[in-house]
Formats: sequence, structure tokens, C-alpha cells
Amino acid sequence: MAGLWYEELEEGMVFDHPLSRTITEADNVWFSCLTLNPQPLHIDFHKAAETDYGKPLVNSLFTLGLVIGMTVADTTLGHCFEPGNDQYNISRSGLSRRFNSYANNRDQ
Repeated sequence: MAGLWYEELEEGMVFDHPLSRTITEADNVWFSCLTLNPQPLHIDFHKAAETDYGKPLVNSLFTLGLVIGMTVADTTLGHCFEPGNDQYNISRSGLSRRFNSYANNRDQ
């Protein structure tokens, strides 16, 4: 299915996605480490065992990214959408294989 334009989206729309994914412990630890998130609740099994949850929690941004990725075919495939690009500056070097990524949010 081709993506939809914003005007074509309606409140309450439901999309059944044929894609699914099992999130592993390694996925969670790697994502947290790659995004420089040292929260023990995500990456420290011993520390997380001391909490009410008893085990590490999946990083919520990983979950959000996964859900957004699953919706691309139905919502934005073939369309370019850059929310808030006037407020965020992500270094152009992020387009190459080897890069240092710098991001900032400045009040304008």
C-alpha cells in the first residue's frame, strides 16, 4: 500500500500490519548502548532485578521506533515528511558511512 498524505489520515483509523518482530535482550542492550543511554533499568540485569519489574525494561524509544517503522508502508511510504526540521539540526555528516552525529535543539 502506498503511504497516505496527512489530509487522508482520519482519527481512529486502524492499520493491520503484516510485519512483526520479537525484541530480544540483545536488541534492548545494543539500542540502549548505541544511543548512549546508561539507564540501568535497561542494561543492568542485576540492578533491574531489584526493581518491581524484576528484569530489564525495553527502552521505550526502541519500542516507539519499531512501531513507527512498522507503519511506514501504510502511512508515509513514498512521501517525504520532516517534522520540526526548523528546530533540529542533525549534522549532514550523518549521511556517510563513517560519521560523528551532532544534534541540538535550539530555541529560535
